[in-house]
Amino acid sequence: MVSYKSLSGAARRDRLEWMYRQGVPVTAQSAAAVRTLLQGAVTDDERIVLVRILGSLYTEEDATGYNADILLDLRALANDANKEVAHAAVSTFAGIGYLPGSDALLKDAFDHQLLDPPAYSREMLRLMATAPADAWAGMLDRLPAQSGMSVADTLIVPLQQDPALLKKYASANLGRLRQFIEKNEPVFLDAPDQFDLNLATRYANWLRALACIESQRSGMAVDDVLVGTLSMPGTDGRKVIAYLLSPEATPLLRSAHADSPAAGLVDIVGRYAAQYPGSMPLQQAAMVVTHGAVPPRGKSR
Repeated sequence: MVSYKSLSGAARRDRLEWMYRQGVPVTAQSAAAVRTLLQGAVTDDERIVLVRILGSLYTEEDATGYNADILLDLRALANDANKEVAHAAVSTFAGIGYLPGSDALLKDAFDHQLLDPPAYSREMLRLMATAPADAWAGMLDRLPAQSGMSVADTLIVPLQQDPALLKKYASANLGRLRQFIEKNEPVFLDAPDQFDLNLATRYANWLRALACIESQRSGMAVDDVLVGTLSMPGTDGRKVIAYLLSPEATPLLRSAHADSPAAGLVDIVGRYAAQYPGSMPLQQAAMVVTHGAVPPRGKSR
């Protein structure tokens, strides 16, 4: 911290960022110094980084002896007049892991527009990794449905964007997350010759989220989970089409050489579409899938 104090202007913020990336020693002296700086004459940009550094000094074993003070400081900073400072405090507090009242703190930040709906869902998803069983129902109730999205969808999107979030989940919580998402499957209710692209996108996101959870639980590759699920007898062909249309399916389609599991999925798509030659949406979707399974020119399967 001494080297930081000797600088001026943007260099101070840059030095703090460097210190945060390198890791500040987890000591009582570090905690006391950061708390003092936060109460002094520093810019808001510097305070944002100092907030993150402060959160990094919280440890399960309370190595600094300042855990309680760190939490109190972060709670206070969550109400800071500067919204970026407040946002950093809320996110840092949530990143520590589940604590009594941490989900309420996130909800308050959402209600006061410190967190937009996607950011709120992402932070809640992080928090649920370490939340006790009796806290889950209340946390799920606090999640808002967004325009065109169910509550389950609001968790699926950040999970799909960053599957690494699952690495922090305890086994029991991984099971709870799977159960919640699994029971909110998007359903193809229309006649079998109808194909809704919006529903297909929701289904593809839902299925990949479940596959990521199962991969984390079992150690299987995500694509292996997906192929196994979509290859099950009696699976609606539109589900296979929906997933293979998604951008995430491109590597899987490219692996569709003769007799491969992926080639089997492409065959399912062709057979399903052939049953409904008069359905333009299905024919177009099947054509896109088939084209996606063709290797780039100059490459062989």
